[in-house]
Amino acid sequence: MKLLFLSFTILCGFLIADLSAEVTVTTDFEGGSAEVVGIAAGGRQIIVKPKVVFGRGWPCWWYFRVDGLSPQQAYTVTIQSATNIYREDDVLASQWAWPDSAAISFDNQQWNRTEPGERTETGMTYTFTATGERAWLAWGPPFLASTAEAALKNAKSKVPEAEIFVLAETRHEREVKGIRFGAISEGKEKPFGIWVQARQHAWESGGSWVGLGFLNWATSDALEAVSLREKAIIHFIPIMDVDNVTEGAGGKNAIPRDHNRDWDKSPVYPEVQAAQHKMRELNADGTFDLYVDLHNPGASEKDVYFFGPDLQQLSDDQRRNYNRLQHLAVTHIPKMKKDYQFPSYVRDQEEFDRMSASWVKNHTAPHVVAVTLETGWNRPEGTQEGYQKIGEQLGRAICGYFQENPRENGSRVD
Repeated sequence: MKLLFLSFTILCGFLIADLSAEVTVTTDFEGGSAEVVGIAAGGRQIIVKPKVVFGRGWPCWWYFRVDGLSPQQAYTVTIQSATNIYREDDVLASQWAWPDSAAISFDNQQWNRTEPGERTETGMTYTFTATGERAWLAWGPPFLASTAEAALKNAKSKVPEAEIFVLAETRHEREVKGIRFGAISEGKEKPFGIWVQARQHAWESGGSWVGLGFLNWATSDALEAVSLREKAIIHFIPIMDVDNVTEGAGGKNAIPRDHNRDWDKSPVYPEVQAAQHKMRELNADGTFDLYVDLHNPGASEKDVYFFGPDLQQLSDDQRRNYNRLQHLAVTHIPKMKKDYQFPSYVRDQEEFDRMSASWVKNHTAPHVVAVTLETGWNRPEGTQEGYQKIGEQLGRAICGYFQENPRENGSRVD
């Protein structure tokens, strides 16, 4: 997608185009997405809105490149509401597409935040000053399949015995990759098993950055990380919904359902089915103990918290494990809520049971803890560095959790 602005001047009675004022907006790259509404004021005012792709989830993600900028010139970008129906009769509320500050980069690698935008009933306007002729703007710092590929290769370079694997091939024939590293199961003492994954909802890019922070820490030379690798097998999947991430779609509430509502006997998505199969294998082998699914919450939620089960419905041993993980997370992660949250917005028990953490809890040994970590995105810490710090802190909490054996009085189930 490209829109061109040319300013014009009158010279000797002729209309002359000033090519130096050319400004283009482009989305034809990995993860790119936006609908250009217009460019005005000599290219200094850019107006876009999220692209609606019917059936592909919430139209809240936007990510585009602007070319033809003048260095040191101030520009505004206005994000208008996506007013088209994205499924059934649903139109997404604007708050999901209007972060307080936009993500901006001048090299498509290092992302910063703009100054807080100005909100009106019809749009959110962000202002930035160009440092060169090109800039990228996005809802949040993009984390793409290519980002994941580089991260996995970097992790393997630090832990050579690690294995990069393909979990599954998506419905659109893309590979969902992960990495396995840590202890090897030998003898009677079976290693603990940890599964961390991100991006069941494609628009929630912060989840992958939190995951990267965890991965970088877990493969580091930090004494706690080395200790964890000695006693646990760790599986990490940086992006589950590779199709929607690559194509710039939101994924949440996709048709027929999104990834985090696909966990039943007949999953729609091959990657969900493959994850279920692998977790069943690990559980049957007695090497599955902790599942963490990484997400971002609503715009008004600034904190970090776990979604978990109703603890009153758990046995004493189960409740002990959940409470211990919660306590350690609060100890290590600033702004971590003290109590588990419950997704009260879920319509009924049938839908709740199709959420991944619920499926894991219902199909693995009683001692297994299965949680969703929600990291607030609409805050100053919603950056590459801020998210990765949460991931590192999560790793330290997990290391503390496995200082004790969570399997006591537990037994395998399927």
